[in-house]
Amino acid sequence: MNQAIKLGVSLFSYSSEYYLKRLSLDETLVKAREAGAEAIEIVAAQMMPGFPYPTQAWLHGLRARCEALGLYPFCYSAHLDSGLRSDRFLTDDEKVMSTVNDIRNAYEMGAQVVRTQHAISPELLYQVAPWAEKYRVKVGVEIHPPHRFETEVWQRFLKVFRDLDTPYIGVVVDTGIYQEYPYDGWLEAYAQHGVSRETIQALLALLARDAGVDAARAYVAANGGGAYARELAEELFSLYRPYRPDELPEVMKYVTHFHTKFYHMEGGEEKTIPYAKILDVIVRSGFEGYLISEYEGHYCYDADRYPAAEQIRAHIAMEKRLLAKTREE
Repeated sequence: MNQAIKLGVSLFSYSSEYYLKRLSLDETLVKAREAGAEAIEIVAAQMMPGFPYPTQAWLHGLRARCEALGLYPFCYSAHLDSGLRSDRFLTDDEKVMSTVNDIRNAYEMGAQVVRTQHAISPELLYQVAPWAEKYRVKVGVEIHPPHRFETEVWQRFLKVFRDLDTPYIGVVVDTGIYQEYPYDGWLEAYAQHGVSRETIQALLALLARDAGVDAARAYVAANGGGAYARELAEELFSLYRPYRPDELPEVMKYVTHFHTKFYHMEGGEEKTIPYAKILDVIVRSGFEGYLISEYEGHYCYDADRYPAAEQIRAHIAMEKRLLAKTREE
């Protein structure tokens, strides 16, 4: 394996078991280490008592518990809640100060990165950058489906990254933006809501031919599809497309880390996202940093039948195998 690339896990991957109180926070840390993770990312709003103002003692305690297990508390995953107040949205100044608070929390936790979301407008990063540099904590804005790098707001983010030219402001690439096809559990959810198997297969055939959303809309209309069929048609063509390997090298210098998203491991593979191609580009670009596995199959797959711990272990094993193969070639 390329030793400059390290593997970790987002604790969000254990959401179902954590929510159902089958796993405590400490137990998710143990599971992550057992799966082969070297680092973790924690979703602060989900797992931190007192968020957005956890105590220093709690943050220091988390760092100590990670270190005792041989884990690096790599990333503090923030949630910029623009609707925090019931009477109005947060002002730009409040969004900046919320992000500064996240940076301080990450610093106390020993984290290298704050992952934030596009709820912070690109231009506000000019004000955030001095704080990130002061605390030496990177702020990475996550690009997440359905956004692409050509999306208008992401063109603005990329301009800001170029203007600032600092290693402390960048992008977290969620590899879900390169998902080519939907996973079975997601399609089954539509079937359970009344979309016929015939309609699902017809829409998948249109997707495979890259026929476009208008063709999908026309098929649904001609065949009397209901609201869920119309929604499926729209989602298929907004979320999925053929992988474009040329995009990553162009933005790699701004990447803080990757969320290696996955939904279901079967036979040692994640079949909806072309990981062999993606990891090949990452390695050949000279990237040094973390791939953070992020399991989101818990949205549709039963946790008893497909435990997150087993899915994560399989995903990390796949990454190790593909990285080793790329290094050998």
